Amino acid sequence: SLVSLSGDNSYLWYKDITTENVQLTLKFKTASPDGLLFIYVSRTQTTSMPDSISLSLIKGKLVLMSQREVLDTGLNTYNDSQWHVVAVTH
Repeated sequence: SLVSLSGDNSYLWYKDITTENVQLTLKFKTASPDGLLFIYVSRTQTTSMPDSISLSLIKGKLVLMSQREVLDTGLNTYNDSQWHVVAVTH
């Protein structure tokens, strides 16, 4: 579904999603070097660590974190007040 958010402290809340076969596409622009774009944390804990996945900006770089891996965009930064589209498949 298509959703538009504006301003600080905007968020969406989805129920009953899993991190199995996550496909997420975001369009964003910001001048801020740090911020959380997306996070999912399992409500059911079947292991010692809850299942989670997040997409953040850290020092302008996109960083994807999960139990399996941490990926970033290397030298590229995205806090340039321009529109960017990111697609995540996990």
